[in-house]
Amino acid sequence: MSLPSKVAAIWFGSKEVSTACAFAVLGTQLGVAFGCIISPNVIKNHDDIDLIGEELFGLIMYNSIITYGICFLVVVFFEARPPTPPSYSQIMAGQHRQTQYFNSLKQLVKNKDYVLLLITIGISNGIWNAFGIELNSIYLNYFPNGEEDAGLLALIAVISGGCFGSILFGFILDKTHKFKFFLAGSLVVGFEYSAEVAYPQPEATALAFLNAVILFFGLIFSVAIDFLSDVIGYFYMNIIIAGMLCLCSFVVLLVSPRLRRLETNQIISRAAE
Repeated sequence: MSLPSKVAAIWFGSKEVSTACAFAVLGTQLGVAFGCIISPNVIKNHDDIDLIGEELFGLIMYNSIITYGICFLVVVFFEARPPTPPSYSQIMAGQHRQTQYFNSLKQLVKNKDYVLLLITIGISNGIWNAFGIELNSIYLNYFPNGEEDAGLLALIAVISGGCFGSILFGFILDKTHKFKFFLAGSLVVGFEYSAEVAYPQPEATALAFLNAVILFFGLIFSVAIDFLSDVIGYFYMNIIIAGMLCLCSFVVLLVSPRLRRLETNQIISRAAE
């Protein structure tokens, strides 16, 4: 999950890096989409809990085989970086590749724009993850025995909003570099935005910290959704969640529009000319 922006920056120039990141994020979203439709069809809601356990074990084993197969292909065939860096920022990154990980984290925590993005992206995508976890229980509250229908709805949502949205926003970013477009609704925008404001700190460090915060908020909101739905009901719980997303939209307005990585590429490019 921390790789898309890093791999895109290493292999692609400044005019195509966001589109490349979008395709990388697309891969993770396609995995989520397939999981939404495969899981409820492989694991049925049996009365026998042991039978459910056997089907769950089978699903995990199939997933492990595919994952290790992909890992083998990457280790054997995927090169670490191209012979020639695709951008000036990557040339400079190569000169500072030995930067200590915890020193980079220290610098990121001192970066006001990065911290604001951590809060905004962490909360918004944490809510998204929490709803993905809780979708089944929310849907079954209104439509009992609708496990497969819930998976189909999640599939449609991920494909229509996530997959197509990532490619569209990646293309828009490369053309306009206007990162305050739909931040809460598109993970690729958040990934690229954080890499820009965190520069010259390594993209992998910035993205790893960001993903940790997203997962942390995902756990928090999963528990919160369960608690609020029991105490005040799903309707008022959704109003509170909508309010949190509106807050995220306001906080992102406080982030500086300065794009450090792009700025470095442009300055050095003009100097070279």
